Amino acid sequence: MKQLSVVQMITALLFATQALAGSLTMNGSLSVTGNLTAGSITLGNVTQTNWPGGSNNGVIDLTNGVVNFSQTGLLYRITLTNNVSWVFTNHVAGRLIFLQTIENGTGGWTNAWPGALLWPNGGIPISGDTSPNALNVYQILDNGTSWLIQAEGLTYQTNNITSALQFNGAGNYVGVSAFPNHSTSTRTVEWWAKSTGTGNGGYLGSWENSVSEFNFVCVNNVGANQWYVQTGGGTVYVSPVPAEAYDGSWHHFALVESNSTVTVYIDGTSRTSGAASLSMGGTADLEIGDYDDGAGLGYNGTIDEVRISKVARYTNSFPPAVSFTVDSDTVGYWKFNEGSGGTTADATGINNGTLQGSPPPAWVRGK
Repeated sequence: MKQLSVVQMITALLFATQALAGSLTMNGSLSVTGNLTAGSITLGNVTQTNWPGGSNNGVIDLTNGVVNFSQTGLLYRITLTNNVSWVFTNHVAGRLIFLQTIENGTGGWTNAWPGALLWPNGGIPISGDTSPNALNVYQILDNGTSWLIQAEGLTYQTNNITSALQFNGAGNYVGVSAFPNHSTSTRTVEWWAKSTGTGNGGYLGSWENSVSEFNFVCVNNVGANQWYVQTGGGTVYVSPVPAEAYDGSWHHFALVESNSTVTVYIDGTSRTSGAASLSMGGTADLEIGDYDDGAGLGYNGTIDEVRISKVARYTNSFPPAVSFTVDSDTVGYWKFNEGSGGTTADATGINNGTLQGSPPPAWVRGK
């Protein structure tokens, strides 16, 4: 009986595994040990630590789409900022590597694979998930003349998959009826948002009743080149308009009231402060993404993770959290993680919101 070489046995085992997995292989097979922030991921029977963070344990960070199989390393990784045409060089029989691609924040970048690739069951080459920040992993075995490749982690995300709401600036919003005042002399309103809107209006939200009014930050007052917080107790201006208000990237915004002064924080840094109050009298209808009194002044962009607290959570510069916690000082927190439907839950369990407008805000990928 003819004895198989080590490479032939590995090749046979890989194809046998692919045959057993069938279509599941083409959809991606990924098991995770622990959690990715702790940096441990298992692909097949290989566990890679410090994934996808920095590591000197066989990690090669690529600056272009060239993989040299004679170079020592287990994990090759690249962040795609454009479409990539892969070039594989130097066959080394028995070499097994993992190739990790991460879409940048724009996404939409595809892979063009070399012709000398063998895919499971003769499957066609695949580009994987091209959504912004999507992570794709491929396992590649060099048999000396060809490369055997299978998808290991398609559609897996570097962060937990979350959703957000995109507003059209023409009157759609999330409505919360009869939101309670929680009368205090301190308050924090914070959220994540991204927008490219630079015209008049662009209110992130309003909170108003017959007693008083508080409007979230206005993206731009074109005539005065100002960005401001308007409240029943005063207006706090930021001038010139900060680039973070319209650069199309995610930013954290926080309004903190303490001692009758409201401080505006952007990405954890204080930008300005002024005499004002975020407090309300009695209950009020809260609208996230629109301005209660003005047609066409709604927010044109995406909003995520809106939290209102009855304390001043920040007094100095701070690193913004991607998501927040609920504690005894949280009076409203809308994560927008439902991903579909016409309602969104308040994480405190009290003040759920309803998507309003025609069309209503659209569900999109979150922060």
